[in-house]
Amino acid sequence: MKKIYSIMIMMLLLPTALWSQSVTMSGFTMGGNTQNNTYVVLGQLFASQSLGGDYEVYAGIAQAQLISAEIADDHCAQSEYNNYDFVIGDTIQEGEYTYERYLNAASQFHYASLTTLNLSVHPIYHLQDTITFTYALPDSFPTQGVYPQHLQTEFGCDSLVDLTVLLYCDSTATDVDNNTYAVLPLGRYCWTKENMRAQHYGDNSEIPVALVYHSEKYADDASNETTYGRLYTWYSAVGLPENGTPDFGATDSVQGVCPDGWHVPTANEMSETLQGFTAEELNTPDGWLMPNNNTNSSEFSAVGAGVYDGQGKRFSNLLGETAFWTTQQVSGATSTALSLKRFCSDVMLTPMKSNNGYSVRCIRNYTL
Repeated sequence: MKKIYSIMIMMLLLPTALWSQSVTMSGFTMGGNTQNNTYVVLGQLFASQSLGGDYEVYAGIAQAQLISAEIADDHCAQSEYNNYDFVIGDTIQEGEYTYERYLNAASQFHYASLTTLNLSVHPIYHLQDTITFTYALPDSFPTQGVYPQHLQTEFGCDSLVDLTVLLYCDSTATDVDNNTYAVLPLGRYCWTKENMRAQHYGDNSEIPVALVYHSEKYADDASNETTYGRLYTWYSAVGLPENGTPDFGATDSVQGVCPDGWHVPTANEMSETLQGFTAEELNTPDGWLMPNNNTNSSEFSAVGAGVYDGQGKRFSNLLGETAFWTTQQVSGATSTALSLKRFCSDVMLTPMKSNNGYSVRCIRNYTL
């Protein structure tokens, strides 16, 4: 009986070359990590006898052999990595890494294993990007400021980036009469920081109504013009003859009394930029009657330039009130202006009589 068993064993061990083989396992994805190209090398057939039983044949390792596996993985920098039981310090940095793990005498069949990890580490971005736009920004861009942006990457190394939008303006603007005005970047636009004083349009033609505040109490015309600018009817402000009919729309760029390259604000531009503030944040403390609560935190530097009543032909309310024309005509006799008053926090866009005299601020044209 022993001879028969010996012959059976010999027969099972003869075709070892025929039974040696390589098996390729396809890559698969699990938990966001990709494991590819895993090769398992199987050894020759062998036989074993259980106690009191028959022989069993296994497709396995008949002697000490090595099973090798290669794993390709992607990961993000500056975080722990413990996948596949590989522990790589506290953090890993950007780059390509190879790690090997060897396990000897790992089973009753006396095989060992070698696992190779090919690790690609991708960066986590910690950036502060500055995007600079010159002068006024297109409507699709935000106002100047800092905006957190979610930065997505191919391997999930997402980060939060501070996107800083800055508006750069020339420091001054000069009209055709050589009056120079300070300039303020505010919101998405470059604004003149002072009221217009021009007496001529850009083509050197005379502005029909460009008034300096004058009254018995405030009779210093030269000082009033320097401090408060001139008061224009809506028609003069937008470059029309008095009581003329506009040929422009509510969103058109209208130069009017502004310097070349500048325009009178539309109602939308005025509302977008200034109605987010209180009157106190737009007004200067020293340009209004005292006491007042003005802080001028916006740096817009509105002063109480007063108004001119076109029907009554008189000036009133210097140091107590101001208004700024927009290009929007409401009706044949009224147009939209932004109104500011002492001790009133409201910043109001309201219809005003088009032949009244109010101040004008200008916005730089788009240059993009």
